[in-house]
Amino acid sequence: MSDEVFEKMATGMTGRFWPLEGEPAEPDFHGFISRDDDGYWLVELEGWRTAGDGTDLAGPFPNAMVGLLGGGTVFLSALQRWTHTPVWTGQRIHVVKAWFATAVTGVDILNVHADGIVLAESLFPNQRPWARYPPPDWRRREASDPLGEGVSLDLPTGEETRLSVGNKMTLTVRPTWWSEPEVDQLHIGTGLSLALSTAEPAPSKLYVETLERLQDLIGLCWGGRVVPIPGQGKVNDAQEETGKFWAQPLFETHHGVQADLSHPFPAVNLAQLGGPRAFVRWLILCRYFSRATRGVAEGMYVGASVETRVLNTISAVGYWVTRHHGSEPWARVHLSNRHNSNQLWRLVKHLLPTFQGWVGDGEVFSKRLWWDYDQLRHDPAHMVDYELLHAFTIGARLMLISALLDKVAGSTIPSERFATHYWQVGKRLRELLADQARCAVPYSGPTTDRPPS
Repeated sequence: MSDEVFEKMATGMTGRFWPLEGEPAEPDFHGFISRDDDGYWLVELEGWRTAGDGTDLAGPFPNAMVGLLGGGTVFLSALQRWTHTPVWTGQRIHVVKAWFATAVTGVDILNVHADGIVLAESLFPNQRPWARYPPPDWRRREASDPLGEGVSLDLPTGEETRLSVGNKMTLTVRPTWWSEPEVDQLHIGTGLSLALSTAEPAPSKLYVETLERLQDLIGLCWGGRVVPIPGQGKVNDAQEETGKFWAQPLFETHHGVQADLSHPFPAVNLAQLGGPRAFVRWLILCRYFSRATRGVAEGMYVGASVETRVLNTISAVGYWVTRHHGSEPWARVHLSNRHNSNQLWRLVKHLLPTFQGWVGDGEVFSKRLWWDYDQLRHDPAHMVDYELLHAFTIGARLMLISALLDKVAGSTIPSERFATHYWQVGKRLRELLADQARCAVPYSGPTTDRPPS
């Protein structure tokens, strides 16, 4: 199946489909596949098995299917939802609609027995400023050149790095390029290839979740979501040629702040994180400190209210600091009795003097933001200063990202880069903190700084 298969499938193709229940089950079902408005693969099957009076499905709908289409074959997995509707055309025909998130093309349908793949690749475009691979080079050829006189574009091959990332999975990192034919020209794109592989088929969900975490790391360095393009995919060794791999969660763009890849410099590049091995260290953080990594990654999505962002960000800060109480002296620094539960203050103290230009000694900033966080948790009627809280939460989130990336890099380079790169955030915080009356904690009665619940 050609590289344009996903475009052909998106517009709609008919074919024969087999559910995967240990192996392709007989009989097959006639159906139609297309891509819905949200990017998921919609398969409409005719004559699905029913039980009893024909109004109910005979057993649960399978999580994976294989299909034989006009242009080749496809493996579908990660079932999102399904619906079934009897259609009357003189006789009852049971039609099932099923939505799948993951697809791999070019499979040998007779040798696929379950939901599992051995290769999944995503290509992240325009990553040379971040991954620092060599640029393409235009070269003028002389008449004596074996190709004759003319112009050549030499694309860098670059070294590939293979890393074990757990779950018997290997990550291969390498610079790559691809071509995209247009009406009157050929567009050549360059980017970073992240390919996951296993010796034996592993659930596609495991591949997608791992790639999403790697995508988060790239996005946090750029300050927004970086959407890849489909790379290679393979279901098992019986598949002689690699097909294409599609995972809709990686391509989601709605409700997301998109990274500005035209900017010449991200906040932190891969070399400053320690090179490709940073991917492994980030996955370790995601595995053991998931509430912190998810807390900052979800901040790349728009649409959440200021109150929700405060709760998400500061609870992630509290989790990160508390998890380090037993191993890091900075996480158990004693504060005054009134504020001893203020984990944000401990994090800010730890990151000083790097962020001193943003928040001074951090006391006013930490007390006010932690107080609002505490009030939102315990007082449904609490009214907030939206402008103040929005700016303070952005600053706290960037500080937490800095702390996480410092852990990945094993140095303070990421936090130093963040403090410089996001200087406009620091400038706004200084302006707000200059208004002491506005930033003061309006205590009334006993302290509202309660122990963490």
